[in-house]
Amino acid sequence: MNNSGSAVDELLEKYGVPLDELVVVVDDIALPLGSIRVRARGSDGGHNGLASIIYQLNTNEFPRIRCGVQQEMMPPKEQMSDFVLSPFETGERETVEAMISKAADAVLEFFVAGIARTMSKFNSRL
Repeated sequence: MNNSGSAVDELLEKYGVPLDELVVVVDDIALPLGSIRVRARGSDGGHNGLASIIYQLNTNEFPRIRCGVQQEMMPPKEQMSDFVLSPFETGERETVEAMISKAADAVLEFFVAGIARTMSKFNSRL
């Protein structure tokens, strides 16, 4: 299992960050490459990193920004760790850079306007 929860917990404690100022950004194999979804709270959705964070913090009440990494041909479940840890293909660079920029904008929007407005702005379908 991923141990992201320990790192997040230690950072929150070290810097005195309250839970309501935490925003978690994760990759998501269920979303198409380049897309993002903002959520106020929720389950781990099968994501090991989120499961670890939820377990360590003993709550799922924190916002998260899910960044899509799904491709047309996904590997079998037992090879998924290698897939999500591997570099993106050269042809995907522009899409990934745009997604990262959009996710960063969503994080900033959260701190300026709150989660409801951030979800409304970044989850809308164009």
